[in-house]
Amino acid sequence: MTKKKNDLWGILVILVVIILFFGFVAVEKIIKDNKYVENDYNKFQFFYDENQEIWYTQIQIGNVPYNIPFYYHPRDLKDVVVEPDIENIILLKRPENIIITVPGDSSSQLALAGIEVSKITGTRFQVLKIPTASALNEPITGMPYATCESANEKTVVISFEKSKNNVIRSENRCIILEFKDNESVRVADTFVFHLLKIM
Repeated sequence: MTKKKNDLWGILVILVVIILFFGFVAVEKIIKDNKYVENDYNKFQFFYDENQEIWYTQIQIGNVPYNIPFYYHPRDLKDVVVEPDIENIILLKRPENIIITVPGDSSSQLALAGIEVSKITGTRFQVLKIPTASALNEPITGMPYATCESANEKTVVISFEKSKNNVIRSENRCIILEFKDNESVRVADTFVFHLLKIM
């Protein structure tokens, strides 16, 4: 009887080892097939989708979880200089409106940078839900126009400006996103991470 029990336990142990091995292989295959890479930052989990070349993190709004896409991971943005607590111009003072302005000769990349900010300030992911409009920060006939001087108690202006440095700073109720050539999206993602208190 003892020998039978030992044999039974031996078979069970072998089965468990086989199940664990194939289970591990299956999970590894699923991760590899979906090409997701997990990378935590400041208590937020980030997943990289290699197929789309996008980072995702999940935030909770009320009872609803949202997977928010980003072009960059926060660790890739440490070189962007950010004025301390600049996000509080929006988070604490809660403007009624936000205007995102870009130069008149903007590229599609700069339009993408504006969308990166508006997806959080506006209604796309139901995060801040502040009416957000776009404009040019230099006058061109027939196009909406706004500058830092357009900012007031009800309206925050977020102005993208070409620069030799990647800097996020403020002038009263205007938030200025200075960006180097082809780095406007990096600066935009940095600002959004600050709005979400991830950075």
